[in-house]
Amino acid sequence: MHFDFYYYRSPNSQRVMMVLDKLNKLYPGEGPTYDVKHIDLRKGDKVDMLYSPKGYCPALFDTNGSRYFESGAIILRLCEIFDVNGALLPLDDTNPHAKRSEALSWFFNITADFAMKLQGLIIPAIHAKKDEKSQVAEFLIQTIKDTLKEFAEFYNDRLEETGSYIMDSPHPTICDLSLMPLLHTFLTMDMLEINFSIEDYEYLNTWYKRMLENSSVQKTLAFK
Repeated sequence: MHFDFYYYRSPNSQRVMMVLDKLNKLYPGEGPTYDVKHIDLRKGDKVDMLYSPKGYCPALFDTNGSRYFESGAIILRLCEIFDVNGALLPLDDTNPHAKRSEALSWFFNITADFAMKLQGLIIPAIHAKKDEKSQVAEFLIQTIKDTLKEFAEFYNDRLEETGSYIMDSPHPTICDLSLMPLLHTFLTMDMLEINFSIEDYEYLNTWYKRMLENSSVQKTLAFK
């Protein structure tokens, strides 16, 4: 199946691209193919509301005329269609080391709790700094740092427990592919001078370096 992929360089679009690319590699000839349609939200561009009701990225439109929007919903639907072996999302709860219910719980913790908290802070912080509202900007930046620390501790503990990836799995799942672009964005962001490091979080730091070696991650992070 082929898709038009409406993309803006953000963690939401990046996690979808990582899953698309990984599914394509896992299921050669049967996985999803796609053309990227760049949308520059900074210039006020929006996706046609035919494909995304609010005009936001990411959004997919397939050859059957179906539309997909909201990154979490897109990823789950892609796994339903293509991930027939449950490599990225376990098929059921029969394997005690790879339960579907467990994977979904971690996935929504990342895409709903972690992502919503941080992304809800970043835009106000950028505007406050731009408008030279220093006290507001300092408060928001400190809140971002505190939130990052909270989640770094949380996921460091989880990765210590599993010893590898977020699920007790020999390979990344949708949980890892969803967390990676979000964490990477805040570790490499310089516009707010957050200067957050995960060097003191042994298991999270090891996981992050391992994820940077993943070919789907590398392709996505290099994509402009």
